[in-house]
Amino acid sequence: MTCWCESGPDLSPQEVVRIQIEAMRRNHELGNNRGLAIVYDFASPDNKAHTGPLERFVQMVMNPLYHPLLECQQVQFGLLQVGGTQAQQQVLIVTPEGQLLGYLFILSRQPNPPCKDWWMTDSVIRLF
Repeated sequence: MTCWCESGPDLSPQEVVRIQIEAMRRNHELGNNRGLAIVYDFASPDNKAHTGPLERFVQMVMNPLYHPLLECQQVQFGLLQVGGTQAQQQVLIVTPEGQLLGYLFILSRQPNPPCKDWWMTDSVIRLF
């Protein structure tokens, strides 16, 4: 597994989610799904076991449940709950059509190298 940057262990759960949201919003601009590669880098090993490899992950994000994250016009970060090695971050987005959608990012602090102590995303659930 490749770790995205040296500051990984110092990033809070909310910072990880912000990086992922920004990477998705800029995916088209970055080209070649590099934004989604960044998002995938922050996926936990358990998440990657269910959604990987990267090509499969990209196809999953392109489905109607998650595709709005790639085109969102506005983002609001809601309630962040942290308990021990688990965290949940609510995110509200506004689509280009003005639709309000909610997502829940579920993260965990990783216990093993190579990304020991990183907050990584275990799953993203569309709430509405």
